[in-house]
Amino acid sequence: MMFTFVFPRWEGSTSNSRVFQDALSRLTGMKVPTGYYYLVDYGYTNDEGFLASYRGTRYHLSEWRDGYTPVNHEEYFNMNHSSARNVIERLFGLLNCAGQSYEVHHFINLKHIVKS
Repeated sequence: MMFTFVFPRWEGSTSNSRVFQDALSRLTGMKVPTGYYYLVDYGYTNDEGFLASYRGTRYHLSEWRDGYTPVNHEEYFNMNHSSARNVIERLFGLLNCAGQSYEVHHFINLKHIVKS
């Protein structure tokens, strides 16, 4: 994992959307390279450079057990989105076990998810 943007000094009780909007609005704030995307929670909107999961569609990895396979492109996308976010959450857990707190923003390239 590569740290691409760190935005310290916000209280833990501050809403994610407020921190996110502040990071985007700064001149030296968060920028998304062309062709790359940040994975975001379903609470955020899909916008240029940001990919949220489909609402109202299977999402959590536990829903893909027992041989269940996606039946449409929304479920397929959500399964991959959930898998990538699961890796990120596990890494947060490892970092937090070390007694540190980090904000990590993660780029993905759509070529790894979308088949041509």
